[in-house]
Amino acid sequence: PTEAAIYQAGTYTSTVKGHNGDMTVEVVFDNMSILSVTILEHVESAGISDLALERIPQEVVGGQTLSADVVSGATISSLAILTAIEDCVIQAGGDVDTLKTAESPDNGESGEITLNTDMVVIGAGGAGLAAAAAAYQNGMEVIVLEKLATIGGSTSYSGGGISATGTKFQIELGIEDTKESWMELWKERQGASNPDGLYPNYDFVDRFMDEAVVTTEWLVDYIGHEYGSITGFGMDPVERIHFPVPVTGSPGGSVLTSNIGEFLLGNGIEILTETKATELMTDSNGDVVGVVAEGRNGIIKIYAKKVILATGGYARSEELLARFIPEAADTAALTTAAPGSTGDGMLMAEAIGATYYEEPWVIGVGIGSKVAAANAFAWDWSKMYVNEKGERFTNEQIHYAILTNVLIEQETTWLIIDSAEANENVITALEADLSSPEIAKGETFEELAQAMGVPSETFVQTMEAYNAGVAAGQDA
Repeated sequence: PTEAAIYQAGTYTSTVKGHNGDMTVEVVFDNMSILSVTILEHVESAGISDLALERIPQEVVGGQTLSADVVSGATISSLAILTAIEDCVIQAGGDVDTLKTAESPDNGESGEITLNTDMVVIGAGGAGLAAAAAAYQNGMEVIVLEKLATIGGSTSYSGGGISATGTKFQIELGIEDTKESWMELWKERQGASNPDGLYPNYDFVDRFMDEAVVTTEWLVDYIGHEYGSITGFGMDPVERIHFPVPVTGSPGGSVLTSNIGEFLLGNGIEILTETKATELMTDSNGDVVGVVAEGRNGIIKIYAKKVILATGGYARSEELLARFIPEAADTAALTTAAPGSTGDGMLMAEAIGATYYEEPWVIGVGIGSKVAAANAFAWDWSKMYVNEKGERFTNEQIHYAILTNVLIEQETTWLIIDSAEANENVITALEADLSSPEIAKGETFEELAQAMGVPSETFVQTMEAYNAGVAAGQDA
């Protein structure tokens, strides 16, 4: 290289930890610049990380910078890509600090713009996208705002199954099902979950069940969505859950939201991603007349006849969990909700005088752990749970939503596994993390109790009673 060279020309690779596992990045340099960035291997989630995988390499090369914007909703993937590129820069003898202060390519003119529309929908998850499509069907001009870089919200993380009874799709398959059967199950689940709660209002549930049929059929007839199967799930065997035609590499929920999103875009409806709503605008009477949002290029004010809040819940907000459900505090990192579920809509509404339901509620989806390997047991009914007293506190074969409520009533919950061959791979992964306070190991019940920090005598009695129940074929 010449004396003025910035890099040692060549091709360099780096492997780093992404959101779901290892990611390998290749960077090619000449003496004066970064020529290309290629993601060679990764196991990041399809749809969620796509924009980060595409845009960050483009911005790094286009701006010769390491200060490329992190993609909202794919923060860990974004940072992994930047970390790998930084490592390659170091290998090539480049100046990382200089690259980190170099500005990213201009995204366009910045400033404030004002828009007018019939309806603005805040949040492009399943509810928001469906609301936008329904508004369009009724002749309204619609703008959709989404603070993340991709649409779908928490719906896109789900299986995409929609429960409804007596649909034409069930009838075509000869499936006999009734709303009364569903209501009976709903009340059974409610009784086991929150029997003394103020909600739900069963008149509303009854109407919801009627509308579920309408919506399930509307998605096919108007949107162009397709169902691949109608089945039961887990503890609910009745064939009433309508799942999408599967697409390899994508959760069913992502298929559902993508189909609605494609319908909207195909009909010219604007979806502004990476555009976070920050304030509801009101007139002198206190009526909501629009929304203020922050996009990549500046402030956007949208005046609208109707504003729909479809921003999801607050499972990703430690502050709001502590405020509304103290029992679930410190669980934001464990949730399966989308990264955008931070209560934005609730806070915007509160700021203009809105009031909340008298009773906060959490919808659980089983168990989670800050130790990644332990999440293999998230929906495994064959393992037992023990609390800080060394006591088993539930039959593990219960509905996942009810299980979550039972777990958060405990001060601490331990999941107990043995060294059976079926657990071998998970145990190997757990042993690599034994320094974590969330993992304990022992060769005997007494040793394990000591490692867990629970009363040994009680724990031994618990384990012996459980094993006796297994031998007898009857839950102890």
